[in-house]
Amino acid sequence: MIRHPAVFPVLWAFVAMSPACAIAPPPPKAPQAVSLTYVKPTITPVVAGSETQEKGGVVLQMAPTTFSVERTTEKICTQQPATFVQNGQYPYDVVERPSYRVPEDRLAFKVKVTNRTDQVLKLAGTVFKLNVNDQEIALDQEGYKTFTDGILTPGQQKEYDIVGPPWRDLPREANVQFSIFGLATEVDQAGEITKRENFDWTFSFKAEEVHEDLELPVQTVYMTQAQAATDCATTAATTEAVVAPAGGTGGAETP
Repeated sequence: MIRHPAVFPVLWAFVAMSPACAIAPPPPKAPQAVSLTYVKPTITPVVAGSETQEKGGVVLQMAPTTFSVERTTEKICTQQPATFVQNGQYPYDVVERPSYRVPEDRLAFKVKVTNRTDQVLKLAGTVFKLNVNDQEIALDQEGYKTFTDGILTPGQQKEYDIVGPPWRDLPREANVQFSIFGLATEVDQAGEITKRENFDWTFSFKAEEVHEDLELPVQTVYMTQAQAATDCATTAATTEAVVAPAGGTGGAETP
């Protein structure tokens, strides 16, 4: 059999260009430096242990909003230049970018009332007042009405949610005073209120900026533009990209 040596380079070139060949894995890329900033609110009692107060035969426990921070990630895909496209798949640099949000929108309070008298306790006639840095702030009337409509039998305990303003509307640092005026604390055998008292709580509110510097790993992934539009939160293209991006530009959400 005669083997022509010129055939071999042609065959090797054919194999290298065959669509069945796997795309060679790209070299590792440097991580992407990202600086994130979000606001984290906190509210704490000025005097530790003052959340629970007892006067006469009534115990009040005041618990302000417990703020939390939720961390989510979104996939950012940036299309890279491509000189050879196989099966409609283009190279994308993919970064999992985190973002943070506070799910609690408002300053709120949970008031727990315990009736330790031996009579029925009615909460009607009670007045609420919320001051932020000595300025009176309106409270949600629905929660206030639910409280003043409350009736507790001897030994009974009930909780009431009192909703205040959006915490983002408050100063970054503030003294928050919540007062309850004229709450019945003593009742005679005939069911008549014989004593009313006032309750006060003072809290320190802060909304602090949190900065986080991250180095996010970058992974090159081959996919079609349709896949990128479905799988990625945002898609973009480098200025050198041959093919237009599948979607618009965007960034991680910041609260």
